[in-house]
Amino acid sequence: MIDKDTKIIQKDLRDGDNGISDTIEIMENFAVEYKNDSRVQAIIRDIDAKLTHTGDDLKYHCERIKNIFNYICSKMTYVSDPDWAELVVSVKHSLFGDMPYGDCDDLSVALATLLLGAGYKTAFKTVAWRKSDPNQSFTHVYVVVLAQPEFWLVLDPTMGTIGYGNEIREITRRKEWVING
Repeated sequence: MIDKDTKIIQKDLRDGDNGISDTIEIMENFAVEYKNDSRVQAIIRDIDAKLTHTGDDLKYHCERIKNIFNYICSKMTYVSDPDWAELVVSVKHSLFGDMPYGDCDDLSVALATLLLGAGYKTAFKTVAWRKSDPNQSFTHVYVVVLAQPEFWLVLDPTMGTIGYGNEIREITRRKEWVING
């Protein structure tokens, strides 16, 4: 069950990849729900007002996307979920409430919300990267965004500003989840 008035999402997640799919569904719903929020649109307008490039070329989109990415990195701090729960937080609580922190899924939700609000095709990318995991379980999520036709840009806000265009090396398994919204 998703309760918009609480910070904790209460839903029994399935095991393995099915549980990841459940979590991604919640993340997608939050990003789509808030992309047109007036506060999200105000952030986008403020970011756009500071752009130095104009037009519809790759430089313009990369600068705009980087500014959105840097905004999230400056407003949110990485904090792991407690051992007892998988928390997924919308921008209602992370950017506009009392939780300016979260783990990889929370930072990714906030970033995807702003990117969708700015009109970009966006996806979540789940990865397995621990070679010691025999099941190659997905253990991390971040965002990819279509900056120009056929040019997807990787954005991992858990890495701070160096996560712009960079991702974890040694990925053993990956899946992209395009956000429909």
